[in-house]
Amino acid sequence: MRKALMTTTALAFAGAVATGSASAADMLSVGVGGYMEQWVGVADRSDDGADGGFDVQSDSEIYFQGSLESDMGLKFTVHVQLEANNSSSDNPYTQIDESFARVSGDFGTLEIGQRDPIHARTHYAAAFGAGAGLNAGDTQKWIPGAYLETAGWTGGVAGDDLGVIYISPRVNGIQIGVSYHPDSTNENAPTGAPTDNDNAVVAAGINFNQTVGDMSVKVSLGHLNRSQSGSVTVDDGNPGTDDPTKGFDDATYTNAGLSVGMGAFSLGISWATLDGGTFKADGSEDGSKQHDTVAVGLGYTDGPMSLSIGHMNRDAENGDERTATDASMGYK
Repeated sequence: MRKALMTTTALAFAGAVATGSASAADMLSVGVGGYMEQWVGVADRSDDGADGGFDVQSDSEIYFQGSLESDMGLKFTVHVQLEANNSSSDNPYTQIDESFARVSGDFGTLEIGQRDPIHARTHYAAAFGAGAGLNAGDTQKWIPGAYLETAGWTGGVAGDDLGVIYISPRVNGIQIGVSYHPDSTNENAPTGAPTDNDNAVVAAGINFNQTVGDMSVKVSLGHLNRSQSGSVTVDDGNPGTDDPTKGFDDATYTNAGLSVGMGAFSLGISWATLDGGTFKADGSEDGSKQHDTVAVGLGYTDGPMSLSIGHMNRDAENGDERTATDASMGYK
């Protein structure tokens, strides 16, 4: 009986996506979009004997998206992102980035499918980006190393996992969101039967966005918690005695951002902290999984021209530190 009920619910939702109380002549139509970035540049390196050099980098995706609005005012959307640069030799599922269905209306927005946790999507990162930028792994395309960003895509605690996401309407500049992903290990992979939700991800985010005249203010705060199962057994060096074990702690990620704009200028400050909750084989804490990141950026836009300068610092508990500074210009 339970299985029949679950199947009926799934079919009912699929029917709603296809028609959604719209007229008989209305059908969901799918369009194609996306973006493409092609970069040519030179990197100068002296780490680990690497010299860097000339390179071409690319980041491109193709979007398939369809929508339909019902007579009740509900809007149904389906969205699939196809990666244009990923190889299928290691994992054939990495060619699809995000894939989800969305229902939106006066109540807000409900999404089901493969999407980032909400703490990353409500975050206001520091204002960079006239050129390659610093955030979201752009630096790593040219100089490999620890991931630099404050949104929350890093640390191995979250990704485009299957889940349920709710985003409220924006009221007086304030918007909140919550997300639940029952298994964070199924990113870019087919799902299996649930196993006690040992790797579940729960996230929440809130932001404020208000413009008065030429001045705009944006503030955000987000938090993520990922359950982690398993333990590390430590050899105590005493034969005949039970070696102690140390269980993994839940991983947490917290971020905050502030952006102020005045006319053509914008100033942004953002911060994030990660506690990976993991241990090495010897039972000691993995300090690379605990780090703080701080970023600050200043941007200027005048018509088609934009200028930006930004700095980011990542300080890990194990002593590793990574900094990057970017000054760039863009013209559209």
